[in-house]
Amino acid sequence: MSLKLILLIYFGLRNWKIVESRLRKRELVTCRKIFSVLMNKYTKKSLTSIGLYIKSDHSTILHYKKKHKDLYEISNEYRYDFNYV
Repeated sequence: MSLKLILLIYFGLRNWKIVESRLRKRELVTCRKIFSVLMNKYTKKSLTSIGLYIKSDHSTILHYKKKHKDLYEISNEYRYDFNYV
């Protein structure tokens, strides 16, 4: 099962296009953040190529990585979502 499909099911989203959109709903941002962090951790893809999956640039992926570290330590909800996926 692909990471995209797992995240779509977990967050209850209909398709990946909504994740690629510019909407800033919390569940969409969390989905993008988790996708970016896991892709960076488990693949050898560049930040730019990871950004193409979610229609963002490499600086957004860097931002997600930094925010992940902070949120993982502080937010029980985010930590639960990340560990569950």
